[in-house]
Amino acid sequence: MFLEEKLNTQYKDRIKVLLEKTKQIINDTDFSCLYSKENRLLSIGFNVDENKITDTYYDLLASEARQASLVAIAKRDISFKHWNNLSRTLTKLGKYKGLISWSGTAFEYLMPNINIRKYEGSLLDESCKFMVLSQMKYSSKLGIPWGISEAAFNLKDLNSNYQYKAFGVPWLGLKRGLGDEMVVSSYGSILAITDFPKAVLDNLKVLEKQGMYGKYGFFESIDYTPERLTSRKKKCVC
Repeated sequence: MFLEEKLNTQYKDRIKVLLEKTKQIINDTDFSCLYSKENRLLSIGFNVDENKITDTYYDLLASEARQASLVAIAKRDISFKHWNNLSRTLTKLGKYKGLISWSGTAFEYLMPNINIRKYEGSLLDESCKFMVLSQMKYSSKLGIPWGISEAAFNLKDLNSNYQYKAFGVPWLGLKRGLGDEMVVSSYGSILAITDFPKAVLDNLKVLEKQGMYGKYGFFESIDYTPERLTSRKKKCVC
């Protein structure tokens, strides 16, 4: 009993230290250096050589960068008007509508929900659900499991490391060529488990049958793109 209490105390102390470090990192971070007052948008980065922000911006509400937007506004590093400058362009599928993103990935829509509260019936809530339904419909059309997002795919560098990039649903993303490749990630559907628990579990069972589950859990992804497969293979687990 004493050992258990000691371990619990050590665990709580460790968590407290980590939280304090995280808080310090947030407080020490200054988002204003990435903010364009003219565009009221956050740049994707800072060019050290030219000593100025990159002339490319996170301008869509359906983006993982909205986390940084809220933190920066809360810290008063940038103007609250920035939030209203994030694009809310909608796309349509049947009788449903939702926000568009850059790559149409599950990551862009769902990952921020881990840290940001999503309000039932809000534009972001409806768009996240719209994205999942779009994933299901598009993947069903292709005859593959759903969960299309940023992931490793069947192409390696000289050190045998899998390459990585964004894959998404064509009608959700502005990026061109989204319909040219078929890559499914395991986390791409797991992110939706709070809203679609049964559908996610059913999809994971399909992924497991496809060879996605191993000794250490689910693999990163499955690449179904014909151009990256041998003539005898229909998929490659990455």
